[in-house]
Amino acid sequence: MRKHSTLRRRPLTKAQLLPLPAEQIRRLALKHHLALAALCEGRGDVDAIVTLSNVLALAVCLSADEDAEPCRRAGNALAECIARAEHGDPWTLNDSERTVLKALVLLHDEQLSVVPVHRYLDALEQLQRTNVPDVGLAI
Repeated sequence: MRKHSTLRRRPLTKAQLLPLPAEQIRRLALKHHLALAALCEGRGDVDAIVTLSNVLALAVCLSADEDAEPCRRAGNALAECIARAEHGDPWTLNDSERTVLKALVLLHDEQLSVVPVHRYLDALEQLQRTNVPDVGLAI
């Protein structure tokens, strides 16, 4: 016989089971790609780093048990960029960091295109609960 938990999760609605709306995916992807482009062109700033740090954190949350190596490399690339900026250098990326962060943004684009709304919202909640300010550091 099955024991029923007193803390049952509400059944998911149809809207929660569907993928994110296409317009929202486009808007998010544009924001992410513009942040990456700004850093690639040497026009980066704190906002671009925060955007890509959030991309990294969400990608980790949505990855489940997939290979963590691309996210670890992206975290290292962000940390290197931040370290240079702290020393007064421009907010920019070198070639290898550019490649790694482009791969991260493309991975997250793919995640956004298939993730159900409820998983995306759960990942956002997890991020807010952990309140991780330094997601750009090595994972």
